[in-house]
Amino acid sequence: MPSGWSWHTGHTPHYLQMILSVYATLGIFLLIASRKPLAHLSLIWFTVWSSVVHAAVMAVQSLANPEHMGHLWGDVLGLFLVAVVFAFLTPRAAAADPQSAASRHRFCGQPYVKSAGKILRGTTATKDLTLEQEPRA
Repeated sequence: MPSGWSWHTGHTPHYLQMILSVYATLGIFLLIASRKPLAHLSLIWFTVWSSVVHAAVMAVQSLANPEHMGHLWGDVLGLFLVAVVFAFLTPRAAAADPQSAASRHRFCGQPYVKSAGKILRGTTATKDLTLEQEPRA
């Protein structure tokens, strides 16, 4: 492997085997998620943000250890590229279902519908909705 893709050269490849098994498993589940991306947004966004965090940690480690500077041009940039591409290609629920997006908004991570100064909160999938007073500004 090029110097920017392997952290532990010359040793038993335990780290490499572990990281490849994690990424192979993630890759299989991302392929499954690609069939219905809106149903698997949490997995896709986990991939985006874990790639950003992983790349940031690796960048700091590369800068702190000059012998690992090659990683800035290898796997660090590769992870940031994966995050950017996935974030760009991930469909947004609003774009996929404009009628639903016009009547639903995000409030504290839960869908809600405004009606006559009150907020109807909950999930439409379970029909568990509660009526709350709208917060005053």
